[in-house]
Amino acid sequence: GLLVIGFLVFQLGRVGWKEVLSSLPRNPWFYVLFLLLYVNLPLTEAVIYGHILKMPFRKLIGALFKKRVYNKDLLDYAGEVAFFGWVDRETSRPRMEILHMLKDSAIISALASILYAVSFLAVAISTGWINLPEGVLEGRGLQIALIATGLAIVIAVGARFRKSVFFRPPRVLAAIGGAHFVRLALVSAIQVLQWWIVLPEIALADLITIHALQVVAVRIPLLPSRDLLVVG
Repeated sequence: GLLVIGFLVFQLGRVGWKEVLSSLPRNPWFYVLFLLLYVNLPLTEAVIYGHILKMPFRKLIGALFKKRVYNKDLLDYAGEVAFFGWVDRETSRPRMEILHMLKDSAIISALASILYAVSFLAVAISTGWINLPEGVLEGRGLQIALIATGLAIVIAVGARFRKSVFFRPPRVLAAIGGAHFVRLALVSAIQVLQWWIVLPEIALADLITIHALQVVAVRIPLLPSRDLLVVG
């Protein structure tokens, strides 16, 4: 944990502390919303893993914050490795059961994330919430149909072979997926509101367009500095 913090401090120092401090928003609500964005995933996972592991919330939350830092600021799935070690030390559960738990949660979280991204983009485009260049959707009917068909096939195959892939019962998997879907919807609302608070002069449709790019970028695995990519 200290190594990650030290690396981030070093990188900010290279940018310049004066420049960093001068660019920070002055509106306090920005930081309130930033805090909500930061804690939403560990809090959601604390509820999920608390139910699965039968462990108290206060005991899990520290390990899950560390898991989030490792995944976001170090490397994808580094947090899962660290969390596996923590659960192995803190419980008497077989290691294979812990692996199944993390595997099920990771797959369901990824599926919920993809489903949310597709749903968000479909709603945003169909309602005109985002500003796309003229003609970007012209002649794309076949491609969109193929993507939708591919998603339907993946869902159907997953449902057919769920007993071979997943360790947890369907009702638990559905609850995990639903929790992540609701969390992602809240994240979208908070993120756009946070930007609008400090950039009220920018049209809401433009902010939602930027967020749509973010929604797509964060679904690309092993991609570092996703926020910088979106800003670029």
